[in-house]
Amino acid sequence: QSVCRAVSCTSSTQNYNEGQAEEGRLRAYLIGICGTAMAAVASLLKESGAEVVGSDPFAYPPMGPLLDSLGIEVLPGWDESNLSNRQLDVVVVGNVARRDNPEVVAAQSLGIPLLSMPQLIADQFIGDRTSLVVTGTHGKTTVTSMTAWLLQYAGLQPGFMVGGVPKNFGTGYALAKGDLFVIEGDEYDTAFFDKEAKFFHYKPTHAVMTSLEFDHADIYRDIDHLRDTFRRFAKLVPKNGSLSWCSEYDILEEIAGDACCPSVPYGVGAGPGLRAVDIQASGEGTSFRIIHGGESVNTLLPMWGKHNVQNALAASALALAAGVSLNIIAEGLCLFEGVKRRFDTVYNRNGIVVVDDFAHHPTAVRETLAAARLRFPTQRLFACFHFESNTSRRRVFLEEYSRALDNADGILLTYPLVKEDSLKSGETMDPLEVLRGSRGGREHAGAYHTMQEMADALVPILRPGDAVIAMSGRDFTPLYDELFPRLDSSRS
Repeated sequence: QSVCRAVSCTSSTQNYNEGQAEEGRLRAYLIGICGTAMAAVASLLKESGAEVVGSDPFAYPPMGPLLDSLGIEVLPGWDESNLSNRQLDVVVVGNVARRDNPEVVAAQSLGIPLLSMPQLIADQFIGDRTSLVVTGTHGKTTVTSMTAWLLQYAGLQPGFMVGGVPKNFGTGYALAKGDLFVIEGDEYDTAFFDKEAKFFHYKPTHAVMTSLEFDHADIYRDIDHLRDTFRRFAKLVPKNGSLSWCSEYDILEEIAGDACCPSVPYGVGAGPGLRAVDIQASGEGTSFRIIHGGESVNTLLPMWGKHNVQNALAASALALAAGVSLNIIAEGLCLFEGVKRRFDTVYNRNGIVVVDDFAHHPTAVRETLAAARLRFPTQRLFACFHFESNTSRRRVFLEEYSRALDNADGILLTYPLVKEDSLKSGETMDPLEVLRGSRGGREHAGAYHTMQEMADALVPILRPGDAVIAMSGRDFTPLYDELFPRLDSSRS
C-alpha cells in the first residue's frame, strides 16, 4: 500500500507543479504546521510569496506565536471542513499525520495533491542549488547551524533549514540568496506514504556524516538496518561532490568506501584529512588548531567538549567544499553563538546555573556531561534526564544510560513518557535500574513521575556553585516553570 501511495504522490507532484505554473503563486496547506520543521517550512513558503495555511491541535509556543506573527493562519486540527472551502495547490503532510487523518482523507477525496515535507523542501527550496546535507546520529543541528553561519560569514548568503534555532540568525531557516542550501538530513522516515529516510530527498552535492550508532528503535531493526540506509544515502552524492565523515567511527569509513565521490575523514588528533590538534578548554570555550592539507590555523570555539570540536570540523569540511578559506572558517567559528537548547544556559542566578540540552541518546548524554565538567570544573553537577524519545523509553540502552550518567554528582530521572503505541510493559525502560547501575548520583539519585516531583527534589539540595544539566529531546519547560520561581523565592 505504501508503494502505491508513493506512486500516487509522485503523479500528484507533477499536477501540483503544473498548477503552480498556471497560477503563479503556490497555495499550500500544512497538516501538523506547528511541528518545529513544519513551522520552518511554512515560514519559508510565506517568505517566498506563497499563500500558507495549516492545522494543528497543539498551537503552543514557540511555533504557534511565531506563525501568528507571520500572518499564517493555524486552524484547529484535524477537520475535513478545514479543506473543503479552500482553493489549494498542495497539501503538505507532516509525519504526525497517518493515512486515516481526516484532512488527509479530505485532500484525497478533493483531488488535492499530497506532498511530504522533504519533497516540498527539495522542490521549492533546494531545486538546482548546491545542497549541503548534514547527517548522523549526533550533532546534526549544531553542524547545520555552524555550516550556515560559516557560509553567511563568508558572504555567500546561503539558504538553510535546521531543526533548531541558531543564535546567530534567530530563526531556523532562511531563503537562499545565492547558490547554496544547507539542510539537516534526518534519518527518520518521511511520511505515512513514504517510510524512507527524509535525507533521501535532499539531492546532496556535498554531505557530512557526523556519527552512526543505533537509534530510532521504533523504525530501525538494528545497526545493520541503519548502516544500509546511510550507505544508500552516500551513493547519492555525485562524483563532483564530496562526503566528509568522522574518523572515530569505523562504520563510517566502511560506508564512505562505497561512495562514488571523494571522501574526506575528519577528527581530533593526528591522522589523515581535516584535523584538530592542540585542544585546550578554558572559561571562554575551546581553543584548537585546524590542519587541512598544508595549512593550519588557530581558532577559539565558544563551546565545550570534544564532540563540539568534531562538530566544528564537520562544518569546516562543508564550508571548505563550498569554497570558503580556512582563515575565514577560523574567524567564523570564533563568532558562532550556538543553538538554542544545545548546552543553553536558561538560568543563572544566586550562584546556581541551569543548562538546557537536547541530548537524548546515551552517547549524547555522556558527551554533554563531559562538556559540563570542562565548563564547570569545580561545581557539583546534577543531571536531569527525561526518558521521552521512542528509543530512550525502551530498555535497549539501559546499561548505556547508566554509564552515561556516571559523571554526575546527582541524577534525577523521569519515568518513561506514556505514549499511544505498542510498547509493552516488559519493554519499557526502568529508571530505577538505570540508577542502580550508575556510579554517579552520590549526592542524590531518584526517579519521578512528574516535573513537580523532580523540582520538589531539586530545590532543597541545590546550593550556590551547583550546575544542573537538564537533558531531553522534548521540551523541559514544565520542569523550569516549577523550578525557577522556587529557586528565586527560596534564596531571596
